Amino acid sequence: MAFSQTIIQTKIPEPCNFCATDANVNWKCVQCKIIHLKLQTSITHDNNEVKISEAKKEKERTIITDNIPCHIHRGKLNCMFCRTCDYLVCPLCISDCHKKHNLGSIDTVYTEKMTKLKEFASEFSIAFTLCELEDSKVKDFKTKYNKCFDESIQKIYQQEQMIKDVVREYQEYAKALQNQLEDEKKRIENSITYKERQNKNTRETLLNNQSKLLKVLESNDAKQVLKFSAYTKCSANDIQDLSFKEFINVTKEFIPVKLKTTTNLFGSL
Repeated sequence: MAFSQTIIQTKIPEPCNFCATDANVNWKCVQCKIIHLKLQTSITHDNNEVKISEAKKEKERTIITDNIPCHIHRGKLNCMFCRTCDYLVCPLCISDCHKKHNLGSIDTVYTEKMTKLKEFASEFSIAFTLCELEDSKVKDFKTKYNKCFDESIQKIYQQEQMIKDVVREYQEYAKALQNQLEDEKKRIENSITYKERQNKNTRETLLNNQSKLLKVLESNDAKQVLKFSAYTKCSANDIQDLSFKEFINVTKEFIPVKLKTTTNLFGSL
């Protein structure tokens, strides 16, 4: 059986741009950017050996679709492809169990499958491109999120420092208020002590004068009554001088300000 082959031809290499011949091109001039072989002025130029990819030259690719041995019947070659079973078959395979199946030539099915494979490859390429786009979005989001996170952490730290500074000021202010209250307490206590001592002296003076007055009133001696009459004016003056004065009743009291919640005072996410 003759071999059946599918031959895929590549593009014919470009001829030399200067000599316009089909000579075997081996060098590429870096300065002139053209493929040439015989130009004498290029001797002093920098030359690089032309690579196969740069010359757009590919080897002829031959697809062998014949001479494929059957895995079931030794010594037989596959001649058809069973679309029903999706399997290569030889003549014995066909006669055994593939007679009424959808059969096609190997070349035809190969072409069909290559078309589908190229479609799959294209779909994979599209999917990969979409994946690349999604990955780019994720990386972009990650960058933005990390930046937002770092900025938020920095803001929280700055807010914390500001609150600490304010608290420090409040502590100093609280200390000043405490000192004022301490001074006020000393002043009030001194006033109370003075007033208590004054009241005690006044009470003792009143009791003493009252005792003297009672003795005179109980006495039958006219001399004592007449003598005390002169003392009455003095005692009256003493009572007037020792009269009670209005005592201070105004004191200072701390009235706290109602604090806001932590969220309203500090901040929130």
